[in-house]
Parts: sequence; structure tokens; C-alpha cells
Amino acid sequence: LWIALAAMLALGSVLLMHSIRRTRQANRLLARQSSVDPLTGAFNRRHAQGLLDHLQQPARRRATDTGQEVGTGLLMLDLDFFKHINDTWGHAAGDAVLVAVAQRLRGLLRHGDAIVRWGGEEFVLILHNTPASALPALARHVLHAIGDAPVRFADQPVPVTVSIGAVNFPARPGQGWEAALALADLALYQAKAGGRNQAFCLTRVSADADSARLARDLARASAAGDVDLEVIAGPVRVLPAIGEERVALSA
Repeated sequence: LWIALAAMLALGSVLLMHSIRRTRQANRLLARQSSVDPLTGAFNRRHAQGLLDHLQQPARRRATDTGQEVGTGLLMLDLDFFKHINDTWGHAAGDAVLVAVAQRLRGLLRHGDAIVRWGGEEFVLILHNTPASALPALARHVLHAIGDAPVRFADQPVPVTVSIGAVNFPARPGQGWEAALALADLALYQAKAGGRNQAFCLTRVSADADSARLARDLARASAAGDVDLEVIAGPVRVLPAIGEERVALSA
């Protein structure tokens, strides 16, 4: 009887441990599903908002040995002519392009950085401990990582480029991440309006910058001393398109 009871207790313990392990695995899976975009594997917008809330806490900005302040780099990216990709090669090709872009971006990140699918064909890179002066070089790396080679789909080369708006957070004292990201979005919009396949990098934003002038034209805001703006051109490529046509991609 004692042997039977001991065997039953041992079996019960094994089953209990197995159940606990499965529950933990299920919880981890649910947590991942709630924070990750299922198509690209990038973080989703909800998770990014929580991460940015955390980064917004006081004392998240520090000075380097040279005295340069280091905050968080925010790069907002939008794929150029994504609707044309879907219309020409189909939505499956569009999905393949989104996956490939996420993979290429992931290859550029350091430990602790984050890639976010912000929505549709728009991504955000959250780069920890990144000075504003480093944004142009980082943007150039991203432009070339995405644009130097086409995405292969059904044995067809699909040309892909992105436009970028980049800013350091906080760009101004007391600035919330929503305002910083809105500034990056504005830079992105003007990069697309100026020809696409390029990055508008705000390496400095004056504390008393004219918000209305910023919203109208970053080039004029730069001339007025509100911001320091550096424009980085993307790669120039010529690739075979459908039929006998050829498409040139440049800034």
C-alpha cells in the first residue's frame, strides 16, 4: 500500500510539474503574441508605446566623456511606393517585402535596440544611447541596407527603398515621446515630399523653435536656426522591371 501511495504521489508530482511547465509556456506565448507583429516579427505599436513610456522616465539622458548628451534615437521609416508593389506583384509580394525589410533592419540593431512595425508599411527604430550627431550615419546605413539589393519574390527582383525621418529623444527639454515621434513623422513626410529614398535627420532642435515654422518647412526652419537639418540621399540603382521597362531609384 505504501509503495502504491508513493508511486501515485510521484506520478502526481510529475503531472503537476508538466502542467506548470505547459502553463508557463502558454503564458510566454501569449505575452509574445500580444507584443509582436505576427507577419514581420517586429514589436507592435502597443509594445513600443510601453517601451517609450519607460524611456521617458527622468534621468534617461546622460552625458558622454566628451560632454555630449546621449538620448534615444528615433527613426521613422516608410516604404516608398508600397502600393505600387502590391498592385504590380500582388499582396503576397508586399508581405514578402515587409518581412525582408524587417530582417534587414534587425541585422543593424544592437542589443537593447528595438524595431517596431508602427502600422502598414511604416516602421520605427528605437535606438538606445544614441547621440543626435550619429543620426545621419545611422540613417545612411538603413537606406543602404534596404535599398542596395532588391527583394526576390517569385524569381522577380522587387526594388525597395525607404524614406526616413530621424530625431533624438528628447529633442527639447521636457519633450514627451509623442512630440518627438511627431517631429520624426514630420521629417519623414518632408523626406517623401522631397523625392523619397532619403532621410531628413534633425541633429538639433532649438528649445524655443517655432512649432508652426517646423510644421511648414524644415528647410526654412533650419535657415532660421530652429533646427540643424541634414539630408542623406539613398542609393541609386537601376534594376530590370516587368517586361522591357527599367526603373531607376534615386533621391
